[in-house]
Amino acid sequence: MTACLEAATEAGVVRAAVAALRRAEPIVVLDDVRGAGTGLLVVAAEHATTDVMAFVVRHTGGFVRVALPAQRTAELALRDMMVPDPGSRAAALTVSADYVHGTTTGISARDRSLTAMAMVDTATHASDLTRPGHVPAVRVHDDGVLGLPAPAEAAVDLVRLAGLRPGAVLSELVPAEGTDLVCGTNAEEFAAAHGLVAVGVAALVAALIDVRLRSDALAS
Repeated sequence: MTACLEAATEAGVVRAAVAALRRAEPIVVLDDVRGAGTGLLVVAAEHATTDVMAFVVRHTGGFVRVALPAQRTAELALRDMMVPDPGSRAAALTVSADYVHGTTTGISARDRSLTAMAMVDTATHASDLTRPGHVPAVRVHDDGVLGLPAPAEAAVDLVRLAGLRPGAVLSELVPAEGTDLVCGTNAEEFAAAHGLVAVGVAALVAALIDVRLRSDALAS
């Protein structure tokens, strides 16, 4: 009975996060599989307006990335920043880029907003980006959180579930004094204070595994 209740709660939180992303709202994703539950602000890249990007920059360390599928990073010629280690579980960061149309220095919230939205716009080509810039991408695992249970993979999986373009802005929350990362309960409290949904990577993994098990059961 307890296991069933936990599964229902996890699924409900995931549904709430998906609905929030669909409404163009940021969410908080908790990195509760690999670490101490570090909180990251996440928003669908196509909804990363200047105001939303300013909110992200204001409440995080400012290291804003865009999580993208491998196919998209290849299309945009965003090469890995370092040679990937096949056994590593670290985020696959690419070279940073700026959108060339309508931007200036590339560092402002407006410019980073334009770059993030351009990265998930199918009309954007590699030639529309300058490198290096101010917005790196994170190349996510092809199997999402079921292949690598990490925040970038969770962000893209959630955006996909919302029916949006596969790409998400993400950055680690920091407290007002900026001395450390916001983790666990503090991240959940931040989400509650700002009316945001908080979802753990573990909850998404559990929900997707449950869906897969149900599909397999129906197919057998």
